[in-house]
Amino acid sequence: VRVLSNPFSAEYGRFASGVVDVNTRGGTDEWKWLFEDPIPRFRWIDYHTHGVESASPHLTFAGPIRRGRLYLFQSVGYGYDTVRVPSLPNPDNVRVVKTVTSYTQLDWNPKPNHRFTALLTVDPQDTKFANIDTFNPHPVTANYHQRGFFASATHRWILANGGFIQSLFSAKRLDAQVLPANAAPGEMTLFPEQNSGTYFEDQERRTRLYQWSQTLHVRPFEVAGRHLMEVGYSYARSTYSGAVTNSPVTVLREDQSLTSRITYEPTIASEMAKNELALFAQHLR
Repeated sequence: VRVLSNPFSAEYGRFASGVVDVNTRGGTDEWKWLFEDPIPRFRWIDYHTHGVESASPHLTFAGPIRRGRLYLFQSVGYGYDTVRVPSLPNPDNVRVVKTVTSYTQLDWNPKPNHRFTALLTVDPQDTKFANIDTFNPHPVTANYHQRGFFASATHRWILANGGFIQSLFSAKRLDAQVLPANAAPGEMTLFPEQNSGTYFEDQERRTRLYQWSQTLHVRPFEVAGRHLMEVGYSYARSTYSGAVTNSPVTVLREDQSLTSRITYEPTIASEMAKNELALFAQHLR
């Protein structure tokens, strides 16, 4: 892990605060595996178990598919977690978060001066009753669904003079959806003591990012000090599309009389696309 805390590295573009450069470790010539946290924690209500409170098993294994040429690194984990709201009655007083994280890396060395690395990360996430609190019990809350992946392919070519050229292609997808936890159609009612009805908003967002870059790392040389030089280019295309739909909201006073009713315009949709091309050169000494 390398942390760049200032915007002086031309290779990483227009960042203003910091960049974390992570280089993951691939498989080795021996198979290894690790299984962690296999036992779940149970939820207890009145001295009786009531389902699972949390669980986080994690499996990692790595090794050679073909010694000296092809290596695999695989890690997969599952997460289940509940957060209780003590002011609401049991058992329907928890937010439930489910996650799956998978990381796969393949390293291929067809020749001593060529190395290919392929990565794939998948991380779906579901959150039920995301905004539960004292005033918003289960039926009034929203569910959150997230789906996405990151994939990349890297080629490193070591030149005869000691420098190397690195080529990278990557693709990233992130889709998110917010929708009422109560599937029955209805309206949300705001009341001083506790809200009721159905969550008022349905939201969808879809994003894509594709990037291609090549960098020439010149072999370090000594002329009145040590010099490091890099030149390269990068092209990125990003897209976004989404829509928001809102249902009416009724606001009541303490005596159940109507104070207002909020209505919204029809579904609001939006989309955009952006292309970026960057050239950079960097000299360090």
